[in-house]
Amino acid sequence: MAVDFSSQQLQTAASRQDQRWKPCYKNIKWIEGDALDLPFTDCYFDAVTVGYGLRNVVDKPKAMREIFRVLKPGSRASILDFNKSSSLFTTSLQSWMIDNVVVPLASGYGLTEEYKYLKSSILHYLTEKELEELAKEAGFSAAKHYELGGGLMGDLVATR
Repeated sequence: MAVDFSSQQLQTAASRQDQRWKPCYKNIKWIEGDALDLPFTDCYFDAVTVGYGLRNVVDKPKAMREIFRVLKPGSRASILDFNKSSSLFTTSLQSWMIDNVVVPLASGYGLTEEYKYLKSSILHYLTEKELEELAKEAGFSAAKHYELGGGLMGDLVATR
């Protein structure tokens, strides 16, 4: 199941579903929903993944509690997003990549406004320690943040 609050995003994703060659893509159910009030019963999922979403949620603690709520005991959540690195080199590289690669590339597709906010949203995002703490405060028994792509991305893995 794929959940997003944007019906337009869901329509775009669903329209591309038939372009994928793996049979598993045919099984995706597209659901319009709010990360702060997920439309599922308690202990519903064996796993939850979030891709570039938690950073954009207004109430991150509530979203994390919702993820915890819908997971079965012992299950895991994997939350992938841009990393707010403590390394000056990584932060500088990330900033340069956004300004000189990501936004110009997006502009070529008419998506300048959709990507201009990236630097600001990363600046205001949580550090790896803050993400781990957020997960534990939501009730997760374990949480570990892994830097990926030279520290440009990060994956928080939390166990219920």
